[in-house]
Amino acid sequence: MFFSLQEHGRGDMGLWSAHVRHPSLGLVLPCNYALHGLHCLWIQVCKFLFMQVPLLRCLKLHKVTDPCVFLDELPGVSVIKPLMGVDPFLKCNLESYFTIIYPKFELLFCVQDDQDPAISLVQKLTERYPNVDCTLFIGGKDGIVNPMIHNMAPAYENCKYSTIWIATSRIEANTDMLLDMVGKLQLPNVALVHQLPFTVDNLGFCAAVEKCRFEAVLGILNLVRSALFRMLHIPRGFHHQLAALPALQNVANTTIASFKDRLVRWLRLRMNMVPPVACFLEPLGECFVLGVYASWSACYLFEVNPYLWFIGHTCVWCMADYIHLLQVQGGPLPFSKLTYIGAWLVRELLYFIVYFEAVIDVRHIIWGNRTYRLSHFGRTVEKVPDKSAFLI
Repeated sequence: MFFSLQEHGRGDMGLWSAHVRHPSLGLVLPCNYALHGLHCLWIQVCKFLFMQVPLLRCLKLHKVTDPCVFLDELPGVSVIKPLMGVDPFLKCNLESYFTIIYPKFELLFCVQDDQDPAISLVQKLTERYPNVDCTLFIGGKDGIVNPMIHNMAPAYENCKYSTIWIATSRIEANTDMLLDMVGKLQLPNVALVHQLPFTVDNLGFCAAVEKCRFEAVLGILNLVRSALFRMLHIPRGFHHQLAALPALQNVANTTIASFKDRLVRWLRLRMNMVPPVACFLEPLGECFVLGVYASWSACYLFEVNPYLWFIGHTCVWCMADYIHLLQVQGGPLPFSKLTYIGAWLVRELLYFIVYFEAVIDVRHIIWGNRTYRLSHFGRTVEKVPDKSAFLI
């Protein structure tokens, strides 16, 4: 997560109702097939209309706001970066913050303990860029179980500036990104600026699958934004703003298995925070699930060939995602259209595996080298001492 904030059969009588006799019990069960079918087609129409919302919002992407239009002097920015372990791209990601050209900013790195290998990397970068204000915090704040919030709390309490930028270790930054968010923060009644998560142009089929997935995670951001507003107690009347430049995640050694594990973890979090949405509504909004349901409805109500309806539904959905992906990319994709179709199919089919794996042992998630137990609605998180694993 990456955000910026400022404190402040159809017969004459069977069209609308039908009866089905249970073969073993001999009971006659009432079934309003037509109402179910119309409801499903209505969901399909609403879903396709809802898919146009991110397309319209993406029209504002890549249009950077100049903060100098609103300010004579740029405000200072405190950049908080929680770290855990080292991956092949961590040096590149962290160094991108040291090379930002901005008048006043500080880098606040947070690690869990003094044995973390990321400490030596931060020290080397600090020596290489001595003019950058950089502070390393080791440990966390007692009473906070969530590992990332636990790590960030000391840095948050020691920020020099009121404008705070929080970015995970996988985000690659640049000067335009910071200037745009500072500029949008100066708009009237804007208290928080967030970025659309995306990925850099890495090579390989797995990278294509991940890029196709990240262009469709606006629902996750809506969930996180609501939680942030409640946590930060932002006064009524203020709102959030979408940044022009996406948050580019630069992840090394991407595999389908590791990507699937991350999706499982996120889905388990949503299942505990908003169970009705994540457990029931989200599956109904998936392409293949909604396509099967809508094809049956069109066949029952209008005697349309269900196979042709499903093929048309899938093609339209795939093309809409492709247009959305091009808008977020802001240029040509690093892979061919044939690769996109394969990656898109893998992404859609992977959801079924992710969903059933998330339902199994839904209360436990692995974060770093620890396993945590979630309470109902995700209000509290308890560490489980007898389970531990390492998540790449």
